[in-house]
Amino acid sequence: MMEAVLFGVAQMYIQIITVHQLLKMMEVAILWLLIKNLLPQKFALSSYPNPFNPVVRVSFAIPEMGLVSVKIFDIRGRELAVLSNQNYRPGYYSVNWNASAYSSGVYFISLKTNGTTITQKILLLK
Repeated sequence: MMEAVLFGVAQMYIQIITVHQLLKMMEVAILWLLIKNLLPQKFALSSYPNPFNPVVRVSFAIPEMGLVSVKIFDIRGRELAVLSNQNYRPGYYSVNWNASAYSSGVYFISLKTNGTTITQKILLLK
């Protein structure tokens, strides 16, 4: 009789562990899906406002960890400013560029990371 009770308790314990493990695996899967959907799936670069005077917000999305370089160039290709040159984890980021020392005109934002380069034209109107 005692063996039957112990066997029954052991079966319940195994079922509890199994349910607990199943719930834990589901928790991990749901968390993974949430994180995957919250993180960017591709590189992106945008600026707001455009045209701007004199500050522009440069936003970028990084889908994989790596060194990210965000620079400003003039129409002749001269580098004017380095807004960022550091390692980033996957996510969404933004930096500001204050162009009050520059004249009205066309400028370019360049984002380089992990073999990817994106360039966007921006217009400073004073």
